[in-house]
Amino acid sequence: MKESIKTKELKEFIKILKKNDFKVYAPKKITTYCHFVKNNNIGYVERTDSGFNFSSVHKPNNRCGTGYGIFREEYSPTISHAERCFIYKPNWASVNDIVEKYKSWDDYISNSINQIIKYYEVK
Repeated sequence: MKESIKTKELKEFIKILKKNDFKVYAPKKITTYCHFVKNNNIGYVERTDSGFNFSSVHKPNNRCGTGYGIFREEYSPTISHAERCFIYKPNWASVNDIVEKYKSWDDYISNSINQIIKYYEVK
């Protein structure tokens, strides 16, 4: 089966992340999304029909889910986009949002909700 343009573009961005000392985790067969980690900070990126969407990652809660959408519909993703995903929470978030960040990638994958998909480090 032919690889989609979205997958090709994500793989190109993964190369950029890795060249800048990020670790990248994705399903064994890379499709349109991955997580990236640097200094125990975790972010998420997905290549959609409308561009790259970047999100922060935190422990799930009823008030604000598992992360905040940080950038949407970016066609030229950069390291700066990825690094902005490491914020505690965006300034527009509610003061009532209680966010608990994961301590590390191991902490992230130890949460049973994050074990539904098996992730591999992209080499």
